[in-house]
Amino acid sequence: MVFKSGWSSEFMPLSITTLILNGCPVDTAAIRNYPKLSHLRKLQMLRMDGLRDNFDIGKLTNRLQELSLSGLYSYSHCSIPHISNWTFKQLVSVVKLNISACSVRSISAGAFEHLKHLQILDLSYNRKLGFRSMENISYGLQFTHIRSVYMSYIHTTFGLGTSLLKQDLCYIWNTSIEGMFIAGNRLMSFETNALILLPDSLTTMDVSDNDLVFLPYLLQTSCMKNVRKMFGALQHSSHYPSRYIVEDTDDGRQGCEERAFSSCLYMQEAFLMKIAANKWPCNYIQPNLRNISLETNLPKHLEFVDFHESNLIYNEQINFNITPHENALKHIDLSNNVFNIFTGEYGPFPNIEVINVSRCYMVQIGEKSLNYPSLKILRLDNNYLGDQLADSVRSNIFECLTSLKCLNLSANGITILHRSTFAPLTNLTDLDLSCNNIGNLDIMLPSLTNLLHIDLHVNSLHALARNMRAGLELNARKLNSTFEIDLRNNSLDYSCENQDFLNWLYDHQSNMKTFELYVFRLSDGRIMGALWFQKEISHLEGTCRSYTLLIVLCCIGISSALATVVGGVIYRHRWKLRYLLFMSRKRFFGYRRLPDYTLIENYRFDAFISYAEDHFRFILDEVIPRLEAENVSLCLHQRDFMPGNAISDNIIHAIQSSRKTIVILSEAFLRSKWCMYEFNMARMESMYSREDQVCLVIVMLEPVPHNKMPLEMLRWIQENSYIEYTHEPDGNRMFWENIVLAIK
Repeated sequence: MVFKSGWSSEFMPLSITTLILNGCPVDTAAIRNYPKLSHLRKLQMLRMDGLRDNFDIGKLTNRLQELSLSGLYSYSHCSIPHISNWTFKQLVSVVKLNISACSVRSISAGAFEHLKHLQILDLSYNRKLGFRSMENISYGLQFTHIRSVYMSYIHTTFGLGTSLLKQDLCYIWNTSIEGMFIAGNRLMSFETNALILLPDSLTTMDVSDNDLVFLPYLLQTSCMKNVRKMFGALQHSSHYPSRYIVEDTDDGRQGCEERAFSSCLYMQEAFLMKIAANKWPCNYIQPNLRNISLETNLPKHLEFVDFHESNLIYNEQINFNITPHENALKHIDLSNNVFNIFTGEYGPFPNIEVINVSRCYMVQIGEKSLNYPSLKILRLDNNYLGDQLADSVRSNIFECLTSLKCLNLSANGITILHRSTFAPLTNLTDLDLSCNNIGNLDIMLPSLTNLLHIDLHVNSLHALARNMRAGLELNARKLNSTFEIDLRNNSLDYSCENQDFLNWLYDHQSNMKTFELYVFRLSDGRIMGALWFQKEISHLEGTCRSYTLLIVLCCIGISSALATVVGGVIYRHRWKLRYLLFMSRKRFFGYRRLPDYTLIENYRFDAFISYAEDHFRFILDEVIPRLEAENVSLCLHQRDFMPGNAISDNIIHAIQSSRKTIVILSEAFLRSKWCMYEFNMARMESMYSREDQVCLVIVMLEPVPHNKMPLEMLRWIQENSYIEYTHEPDGNRMFWENIVLAIK
């Protein structure tokens, strides 16, 4: 609709109660005549553009209860730089007045005093208004029935920070305001004792998206004695730079707001002290600051606190003793802050029901930090508690939460949960463990008699344990209800070994959240969807009864039996076979040094013997006589180690001074710390110092089980030959010949 000069609204029905005229272009000649609505006697709600001097507000009906001139609506426009004492003087019946985003710069002291029935006033998004006119606004509101005042984003986003002074709130105490909304104003603080002037009727306070700092006013929050909801989220948040041009900030000079001289009598110290005395435990702070009480006093009726994403950072244990102890706080939202270590004691909060500390980079919670028996909802999602919950000693952080019903531990890097972690939560009904890396979930369900809903989507589960399934079914029967599980985006195995779980899953599809999105992993690596599963599950039992497995098992059994018989025969005659093999190789191949081989040897000893003290007699009676008879020079730690030197130095010197290191391996050898040290040093010498020469020789003095060997020794034995000691005549003769050959 386009309004031109001479336009009239007389064609409108007289019975109209609601009229919306936003965004109608007006030519210059028609502004003074726009609009003529005096004949609409029943008009109660009017929404129109607010153009300077474009209408005679006095001609509107006295029945009008809601007037909106806001520039926030689609295609709407509002430009009212100054609101005088006559602008709204005739709106005696208006209840709701919206002049947001109207480029308001100043407001006269009596602009709202004639609006006797006014309950809601919205001045938001007048970014050049600031708090300069706050005193004038509050002066007029004390003569109205005001309930809610919206003054959010009236300070430029990119200007300097500002403060609310006592003179700004001087007349507020004499109003009936219940909700005060001053978000997004770069508000840094309240003047000391200014909060005393807030009215007792105030129940909701919104200071979100500001820049609040720590000053004495924080010790006076209890002066808002009847406040029930406190909104303070998004402190110190950044804003889009593109708004700077749109806001026309005058280079940010608005931040240095200068107030005119105030003659308000309510700012006198005696009056403030009198009000504070009637708002116990409200503290009046003397100018010398000597009577400050450092106790954290909350408004005694406060129930809801929201300070999410407010750049609160605490990296050490801090205890907060809250007074009064019988406070009414029920809901706390501190999400998106930084509480790495949450190990202090906070409270008491005897009536707390909801705590949200999600996305707080939390890695540790104290054993007594969650001492809230009345708590019903706890959000700990998107933290780093996986390591703590995997520790059986430190995972008992939920012992005091006997009334808890909903627990969110999503995205905490959890891989393991001990069975007793949730045992104290006897009233728990909803458990969210989604977006972790849990491969096996086995918690104590007998104590969780009310648990019906578990969210496990995005984990690494292959199946759900039988006791978990049985526990959920039992809870549903006892409570005469149904249970629900979310297993989306897991690695559910479709195999014969998992047949029991798959059949149960098919029978309880209705209990699976969004079952149509489930996927199943086959043994060959293929991924199948829920529709395929529903069609193929009936054939799984027949497939698992196939005789192929039986035939394979029989073949394996026969092969194992034959291998056992052959192996027994070989083992019985192993030394004779080795001796014959050794003699054959010596007879037909012999030992020949390559013609171009250059011998580079400069060792003091031929061999260093590494052995346990338990086998000293074996070394003394057999090794030394037999090898030294073959002109083999031996290094023994009892005989050749240098007195006064460190044992470790002697060992390394002996290894480096010997052509070979002979390890006499036994269980006693494995138990000796120094023996294992000698083995590892010789292994390193062989790998990194002797190039292609292997200087380490293992002598298996007695059978040693592989499970008793360390990984390094087992790997060496598997990759290199070793010599077994035997008492058999043939084998014993070959043993000593092999030792001499290995050394020389």
